[in-house]
Amino acid sequence: TMPVADGIEPTEWNEKNRQEQAYVSDYIRSCLASHGITATEEGPYTARAGEVVHLKTDFRFPLTDTHDLGRLVADLHPTPAVCGLPKAEAYRFIHEHEALDRRYYAGFAGWTDPQGDTQLYVNLRCMEVTGGHKAVLYAGGGIL
Repeated sequence: TMPVADGIEPTEWNEKNRQEQAYVSDYIRSCLASHGITATEEGPYTARAGEVVHLKTDFRFPLTDTHDLGRLVADLHPTPAVCGLPKAEAYRFIHEHEALDRRYYAGFAGWTDPQGDTQLYVNLRCMEVTGGHKAVLYAGGGIL
């Protein structure tokens, strides 16, 4: 993720950002394959969200059984962008050494319409609104 400076989007990405995106895309591709899914891909490309841009790859595929969606999301989350690789070891290390309860740091957001069409996005750096007029903002930076 990079800021948009003076309304101008960056046109080049450094090696760290390209490599992180490749790790996440490879991971998603592998998870999909383990579910017997072959996806079409578009990207990586620069996507703007407000005053920041990030590298994005779209994966499109049909799901023959919508009950598989929950299992697929459970296998995908957390992605290497927020957990690391190898996943089991990184996940265990984070839970042993990080004092923060990540709760809503990352996850999936999207929708499913009545026809079963679904769009899901990996979301990062969320905000949790709690009782008592309190908001918790989650932020972080990748380590490669």
